[in-house]
Amino acid sequence: MKYQKTVTVYETVPIENITGQGEKYEIAARVISEYVTYLREQLKEDANGLSWDEVLMSVESDVIDEMADQVEEAVYAEIGEKIGIGNASFFIHKLLIEGDLKPFCKAGLLVWISFQSRNSLQLFCEDVENLCYDVLDVVRGEKPDRFEVKNMADGLLAVVTNMGLQLKNRSREVARSAAIARYKEDPKQAAAAKVKECWSELTLGQKKRGYKADFARKMLGKFPELTSQKVIEDWCRTWEKQCMST
Repeated sequence: MKYQKTVTVYETVPIENITGQGEKYEIAARVISEYVTYLREQLKEDANGLSWDEVLMSVESDVIDEMADQVEEAVYAEIGEKIGIGNASFFIHKLLIEGDLKPFCKAGLLVWISFQSRNSLQLFCEDVENLCYDVLDVVRGEKPDRFEVKNMADGLLAVVTNMGLQLKNRSREVARSAAIARYKEDPKQAAAAKVKECWSELTLGQKKRGYKADFARKMLGKFPELTSQKVIEDWCRTWEKQCMST
């Protein structure tokens, strides 16, 4: 599924009939609104069966808001550089205040990127270039230079890709902290979580043939709550398989 600008966005107010900057930015905002709708639909295909709510539950809301704010600032800075800070201010107002653009201001773009970055980053790059082309086309009323579009898109990609990776890493940290919190009431589960931490710190050189038995004996001495060497060795095998599958 590839994003493509639809003619319906321009049917209400044709480009050739636009005389005021306000009308231009209104249409530009609608272009981005349409793109956000596309991203939300794409998420349903890329989220491995997870619902929108299930995805968001894995990330703290204040983290999403903070990162979204940073992305917005960078996006607006790029737009402002191309069309002037005064004009960008009006455009920013449209994106922040208009109700149908709220997904862009919150988690929509970022969560989608976190999935897209491990599926088809090239496709996402093409989508961002299309978006930049549309925005420059609308706000200027003339076809933008492709080199200029590429520069603008590269700036946005550097920011949003980095934010997407940060979001993914933060999501893992939140999930890990939640798991440890659940295990606190069960000494064996808490010890098991610590054993996995110790295992993850082993280097490839330390994971030689037969290391599991030695590692398990050390863990039994370190965590008296655990009593079975075989169970710990089985955990090591499971973790190895998980690492190989990622």
